Amino acid sequence: MGFDNFQRTTQFVGMIIQSLDIDSVTSGPTISRVGLITFSDSAVLQFNLNRYTTKAALLQAVNVPYLTGSTNTAQAIRFTMIVVNNREYSRIMCTSRPIRSFA
Repeated sequence: MGFDNFQRTTQFVGMIIQSLDIDSVTSGPTISRVGLITFSDSAVLQFNLNRYTTKAALLQAVNVPYLTGSTNTAQAIRFTMIVVNNREYSRIMCTSRPIRSFA
């Protein structure tokens, strides 16, 4: 992807977050939640869907460092499916170590 494209992508994510309903006091189907998984050679769960409940905190949290290495999109998609479909992972708040193997 390269650093320049990573910065563009981060800016795009920020624009998407700005358009979402995140700060509402009530919860329900109209409230948006955002999680972040970054990847290069491996995938890393930066934060799950329940971690941030304000737009300001979320915009700050998506400023993650650029990961060098290859772009292993397939592994990132597999990892994302595991996180989304697994109740254990839904309780994870943040991890800083790469997940390298999948069941």
